[in-house]
Amino acid sequence: MGGRLPRAHLFGVIVLMGLIGAGCASNKGMVQEVVWPPPPDPPRIRYVGSIASQMDVEKPSILRWIQELLLGAEPRARMGKPYAVAVDPGGRILVADSAWRKIMIFDREKGKFGLLGLSGPGILSKPLGVTTDSQGRIYVTDS
Repeated sequence: MGGRLPRAHLFGVIVLMGLIGAGCASNKGMVQEVVWPPPPDPPRIRYVGSIASQMDVEKPSILRWIQELLLGAEPRARMGKPYAVAVDPGGRILVADSAWRKIMIFDREKGKFGLLGLSGPGILSKPLGVTTDSQGRIYVTDS
């Protein structure tokens, strides 16, 4: 085992942590908004969330949960060395990740994740920049 809990025990620990966390929440429903500059000045920058992996955008499904419980989880894509970021007209977030050597595409609205630069003439070696135009075409600078 080498320090890993069996799946049944891991599931129990997760459920227990969730129950403890739910019982300890003293400010239920109260979420502090993070803005800059702080009041009384009018906010110019507002924190709306963070994305670090495909799990932050993919919508969970009961089928995937059961599959991972029975067969184990598949490796998930996490950012390694994000070098540049852009947002296309459709609201997708594109990240040039020089460690992964790919462009990661996070679509929060549709709950989907994708990668560019995997095969064909578009294989990337070290993407350092990414942007889009008004038609949603993606442009990448690659060292």
